[in-house]
Amino acid sequence: MGYKKLSQQLNILERYVTDQKIKLADDAPTVVQLNVVREFLKDQSSLKEEQLLIKWNPRFREFYEAQIAIGRLSGVIAELVEKQRAQLAKYLKIILGGGISQGGHPEQARDYFYELWLASVLSEANFTVSLEEPDIVVEGNGLTKKIGIACKYPSSEKQIHAHLSKGYSQLEKHNLPGFVALGIDQIVIEQANLKRYVDFNQGAGNPVDVLSAHASSEVKRIVEERPTTFPSEVPADEVVVTITLGGHYGTPAKLTVATGTAIHCTSTSQINSDMQKIAACVAGLPREA
Repeated sequence: MGYKKLSQQLNILERYVTDQKIKLADDAPTVVQLNVVREFLKDQSSLKEEQLLIKWNPRFREFYEAQIAIGRLSGVIAELVEKQRAQLAKYLKIILGGGISQGGHPEQARDYFYELWLASVLSEANFTVSLEEPDIVVEGNGLTKKIGIACKYPSSEKQIHAHLSKGYSQLEKHNLPGFVALGIDQIVIEQANLKRYVDFNQGAGNPVDVLSAHASSEVKRIVEERPTTFPSEVPADEVVVTITLGGHYGTPAKLTVATGTAIHCTSTSQINSDMQKIAACVAGLPREA
């Protein structure tokens, strides 16, 4: 995403916040990052390149983290604002009151953002998306039926199975065929010590492929250990694992967001083909952030 698109989408986010009269706390982490991005965009349009570099090179990490977080958030809102306008306010109040910076501390804002992010990706892929229980309901675009998605965003491996159990309970409660979407970004960042900086060019290949391979190994581990860890709970028969990271990629290197996915679904499941289609749309080519 170039700065022009970032600016356009940020304007959409800020207009929505103003229209909905959402109160912003100046010291909330996401609001601080929003102001950093807005300050940079103003400087980028008014300062000469030499002046811009003098001011922002010492603030590289600050802007790097802010651009990933605010770039993703503003892109999500730009995608959803027309069709999900009424529902977005309750999500944004939580997100803008907390932090969603890559590699930051666990908090409710991240859980809410994960739901909105997944809904926006599916909306962009031309599914009909509703922000309703279990968390997301998706239909159309070749799906055989209406599918419920329970979104879970654990911050540690210890939380994974409890989150899965809660997700399957949500699906059962609302009597919808569906699956649990498990975002494990924070776990991967902690395990691989990626809190400071991600350079996809140092990886073993295309970042989508690398992240998808890691997601596949995680799905296998989760499915195999669940009977022992939670023997009385529902098996992990229908689960999609996602990993999304922002970092530099390409030549010349540009700030890029990539998502890898992997699924586990029994061959006899009635939603096997639907899960395959949805998961394929969530993963894709790396995007500039």
